[in-house]
Amino acid sequence: MDPSARHRVMAIGGTDLARGLRASVGSALFTAVLMLIFVTLSPLPDRSDAGLLGTLEGGAIANQIVFPLIAAALLAYLWATKRWVLHALYHPILWVVAAWLALTILTSQDPLLSARRMMFNAIVIVIAALMAALPRTRDDFADGLAIAAGAVLIGCYGGVMLWPDHAIHLATDALEADLAGDWRGLFPHKNQAGAVMVLLIFFGLFYARVRSFPIGWIIVTAATVFLYFTKSKTSIAMAPFILAMSLILPHLRSLTAKAMLVFGLLAIFNLATIGSSVPGPVRSVVRLVLPDATFTGRTDLWAFAIDNIEAKPVFGHGYGAFWRTEATAHRDRIAVEPQEQDGWAAELGTDAHNGYLETALSIGIPGLVIVLIWVMIVPLADYQRIQRTPVNEDLVALFLRIWLLGLYLASLESILLDRTGQNWFMLLVSIFAMRLLINAKIAIPAPGRSPSLGELEGKH
Repeated sequence: MDPSARHRVMAIGGTDLARGLRASVGSALFTAVLMLIFVTLSPLPDRSDAGLLGTLEGGAIANQIVFPLIAAALLAYLWATKRWVLHALYHPILWVVAAWLALTILTSQDPLLSARRMMFNAIVIVIAALMAALPRTRDDFADGLAIAAGAVLIGCYGGVMLWPDHAIHLATDALEADLAGDWRGLFPHKNQAGAVMVLLIFFGLFYARVRSFPIGWIIVTAATVFLYFTKSKTSIAMAPFILAMSLILPHLRSLTAKAMLVFGLLAIFNLATIGSSVPGPVRSVVRLVLPDATFTGRTDLWAFAIDNIEAKPVFGHGYGAFWRTEATAHRDRIAVEPQEQDGWAAELGTDAHNGYLETALSIGIPGLVIVLIWVMIVPLADYQRIQRTPVNEDLVALFLRIWLLGLYLASLESILLDRTGQNWFMLLVSIFAMRLLINAKIAIPAPGRSPSLGELEGKH
């Protein structure tokens, strides 16, 4: 062979090898982050610890070390391999969110605590923003989700069978002993476990569509069975509802029609739930329709949260500086009607059990509006634009389901700005992934095949 030709062959081979190594590193980082988020560094926590009854102002040292290192690794990898991604993820609303959050630190009832917790959340947001750009292909993306799902399911079922004291709620738990018998698996609470299982159902459906039908449905089945035993009524109801919404939404052509469906139902749902926490016609109607008009004691917390939002409506009490802190621990306990007491009134609340109330409570009503623009309005507009581009429909359907789940789950759980929550993290991933799709030039796909996230080429 001609020496120059041999040199060209070697160069091409070297380039392919380097490209393959970079792709492998990206997929490995993607899977590692999912394992970190879903399995966590402290799985199967002990709920019998009396320390859970006190204030919770500290943080997990391991998380404070590992998460910044992961964020730095992701930034370094994408700076070296896909620098355009960092520009494609940008939206002006991010500056507004950052500015308002920084302002509320100054007005927080515990500025140092808010600053520390907000910094950690900022790191989580950075990691989530970069996640979708890590795998090279759609299949790599799907494989990472399946590996994480498998690890969670093995850990959850393994905990129930081998270490039930740490995987099932017990009557001896320091908090919420009335949940005895409900499965929680790797997670601190059955509601968190239930919400994660819904995510795993979505992962399994996606995997069944794009990779392996049997493996995908094994994930779906295992997650569904575990969801049932968590007895998390919110998550059990959410799974079919979100799946139905995700089937209807793509058929609505106009942005207005999509907004009316998504936000209209969301507004009605929050009116029915939060409205039942105060005396009036909404409460009366809810009591006629539902057997549990307190939504498992949440109305007590919603009323308490509303009172405290009214006390500081503009800047709030400070991010992460209200519940279970010294500033709040000595206030009057939640006042409820005697007939509505069901355990919540006897224990110090951990959150508002509504992401929208929780956000207003911590960073004020203006902060809530800004966050809603970020997590509701911008993603819906992005989704509308995505429908006009030849992107992979299965990926978009997955992101849509995760996004819808986050919005509706926030009506009964405080997942917005939840720095350690799996559903908040995946909500962010879906928002940034859709942003990435519309701010990139689509590579020309092979005949009969639509492009995937990893095959995008930057505009810049």
